[in-house]
Amino acid sequence: MTRIIFYLSFFVVLIVIPIPVFAVTNPQTSTSSVSATVQDQSFTAPVLLLPAHNDRLKTARPTFSWLRPSPLPITPLNHYDFYLDGAVFASGLADSLISVDFYFYSATASAGTFYVTPKTDLAQGYHTWKVIAYNNVDISATSSTRTFYLDSLPPFISVTNVDQTPLTWTTADPTTIPSVENRYLTVTTANPKVKGAVEASANFKIILVCPTNILTVCTNQEYSANLPAGLWEFTFSDLASGYTYTAKASATDAAGNSTRQETPPFSPTSLLPTAPPQPPPLSPLFLLEALSPHPRICWPPSPLLLLLTARLFPQLLHPKKTPAGLIPSIFFIASSSFSSFSVYLLT
Repeated sequence: MTRIIFYLSFFVVLIVIPIPVFAVTNPQTSTSSVSATVQDQSFTAPVLLLPAHNDRLKTARPTFSWLRPSPLPITPLNHYDFYLDGAVFASGLADSLISVDFYFYSATASAGTFYVTPKTDLAQGYHTWKVIAYNNVDISATSSTRTFYLDSLPPFISVTNVDQTPLTWTTADPTTIPSVENRYLTVTTANPKVKGAVEASANFKIILVCPTNILTVCTNQEYSANLPAGLWEFTFSDLASGYTYTAKASATDAAGNSTRQETPPFSPTSLLPTAPPQPPPLSPLFLLEALSPHPRICWPPSPLLLLLTARLFPQLLHPKKTPAGLIPSIFFIASSSFSSFSVYLLT
């Protein structure tokens, strides 16, 4: 049997028909603008009050103060951070603060002025401080930074030399100062030089006070100066022999602290030159006041006393007279005990 097989072939003819494309002339673009307003949240910084810049303070616990920013920011103020020496000392002080008390400080506010006071002593020397204010969205404004110097200690005074005597007396170390009865010094000249030291840049003064019982004309001697280097020296002049002179010293530093020495180590300091002129005699009454606190002048003396005097001191039988011609050169000083007396000869 014969099979006839037909093959069917399909031919696919692709016909490409060109379609004309026309260029677009003068194309049109459309734009639209959208505007938005961003609120400015910046505000002025707090104004620092005290301590002022480059202030010198003599209190170890100063009060710091500042003013609330003005004008007030759009967004309300929230709190303040107070910085001391570059670190936060008091944080989160509310703008609505009235009073608050913490372990290290206390803070108050009144009429837009804020105050912070430490409860512990600050270190001596230089310090810085500033304040940062924050609003309710945590935007801040920082004040200027101020520097101040703290000096709450009185200036020391030292004596290093009196005439030929070296000393190490200083108020900075009270153990160097001897007891009162051991502070008497003797000098070898009527013009002794005194040397010492004091806190740098302090105003220093030393006064040599005349003895109360001196028989010559005496004027207090004084030396004062500002001493940037902290060293002082002064030569007292024309001191009389046999008398005790008291030196009083004082010093005031730049912060206003003062040291006044009317007692040790400067009082009493004995300055006893060995060869000054002898003082001229004064009236017996003045001398009596100097020699005895409660003297009695027995004049005229009793006959028995005159007889005793004539035998013991025959040269006194011809009394001399003072220029005024009123008081004899010999008189008797009776003590509180009637049985004893002293005889003094004034020539």
